[in-house]
Amino acid sequence: MKKEINRREFIQLTVAGSALCIGGSSILAFGANPKASRLISPGCRRSKVKVARIYMANPTNPWSLWPKPNLDLEGEIRFYEGQFAKLKGELYDVEFAVDELVTSAEQV
Repeated sequence: MKKEINRREFIQLTVAGSALCIGGSSILAFGANPKASRLISPGCRRSKVKVARIYMANPTNPWSLWPKPNLDLEGEIRFYEGQFAKLKGELYDVEFAVDELVTSAEQV
């Protein structure tokens, strides 16, 4: 493929590409607004949705904890419970029916 462009075309393309990168970053981040969440749950706020919150790990098998072999499972569960607590207002129509740690496939 031999397509030659002159200096004027090169500068025009460079300016257009730079403008897209600088000014278009907010356009490309479609719907991104860090101040207001647009989270809509599957129940569409008309009915409660039941969700199972399952933490999966096998503390007896170090490979199941990769890349954190010294993972504190209880601490990790507390961390995620805190994150869900922060979203409580947005998830008011979600009922977490199951909230447990699963350590084997038979428990599921």
